[in-house]
Amino acid sequence: MEILLTLAVIGIVWLIIASNKDKKAIIKERTPSHLEGAKTVISIIDMQMMLLVDRNDLPDKARDIYSLGYISGMVEASLNRSRKNTNTTMAAILYVLEDVFGKYDGSLLFNNVLKNIEAKDDRFYLAMNDGRAEFVKFIRGEINAPHGWLNYVQGV
Repeated sequence: MEILLTLAVIGIVWLIIASNKDKKAIIKERTPSHLEGAKTVISIIDMQMMLLVDRNDLPDKARDIYSLGYISGMVEASLNRSRKNTNTTMAAILYVLEDVFGKYDGSLLFNNVLKNIEAKDDRFYLAMNDGRAEFVKFIRGEINAPHGWLNYVQGV
């Protein structure tokens, strides 16, 4: 029993170390051209957050699978004009989450993004499509302002 417990602890420590190495590689992919799109997404989410009661007391929905997928989709769409790869997209998503939710919470939420991508969660991918579509409509001038994230978080 003690051996199994020791192996489990070693496995968890290994996953944490591997996760941090992956984050370091992803952070190296942050370039000014990729962050421009990310900054646009930050502005969009910040504007929607201002309409909430208290930014420091966000509803649970602001951090759930759909919300993270929606934000990730917006970020991914914001990078379409630049040369992107998986690491640059992930670097931009991490940048946005750390800015919007704070460095610590953003980093934890980024881990959730990675888990949902790996698990191929349908709800996460549906949300990515919704976020991507709304960002494109906004850039094309088809809508005045994105509001899908706010509507979701408020349950509208």
